[in-house]
Amino acid sequence: MSLLAQAAQLLMDNLGGEGSGLNLESVTSGLSGLLPTDEAGELDLGGIVSMFSEQGLGSLVSSFLGNGENGALDVGSVLGMLGEGKVAEFAGGLGLSTDTVASGLSDTLPQLIDQQSEGGSLLESAGKSIVSGLASKFFS
Repeated sequence: MSLLAQAAQLLMDNLGGEGSGLNLESVTSGLSGLLPTDEAGELDLGGIVSMFSEQGLGSLVSSFLGNGENGALDVGSVLGMLGEGKVAEFAGGLGLSTDTVASGLSDTLPQLIDQQSEGGSLLESAGKSIVSGLASKFFS
């Protein structure tokens, strides 16, 4: 399963009952337009980490990358980082409210980054090597 599909499945799981009527393909397609992707159309975790850093959330994303407890990502930060209009468009395409999707993303993004990192470094994922130690470049 691609990293993008893993993110979509994780989001659907985090949406609980709200996500029960969704299909993986539509969520995956929508996420590819919402989150950074590479030339091959695969999710770009380094790009996501950069988005956190650009929004002044470097210490928060460091908690996702580390081996300890993940810090809480609030809905307002998700909307600010991804753009409220883009989240609303994605949510509308799924037939859900912007708040519902933003809340799901506030749970999904930390989990996704945490699952793909070890000791502060992003791991290889989806057949593509992510630059090891990317986070330390942003937060050293």
